[in-house]
Amino acid sequence: MMDKDLLNAFLDAFREIPYDILWKFDGDNLENVPKNVRIQKWFPQRDLL
Repeated sequence: MMDKDLLNAFLDAFREIPYDILWKFDGDNLENVPKNVRIQKWFPQRDLL
């Protein structure tokens, strides 16, 4: 599991990026996830390509 400070650093960085972010994350639900970030445990790679 990733440290909470590191998770928050990622979320803060993603918040500044003007693109949509797909993040594969196996941990528990995160708080304060930016609107441009979609978190799932699995993404269908072929559909993304």
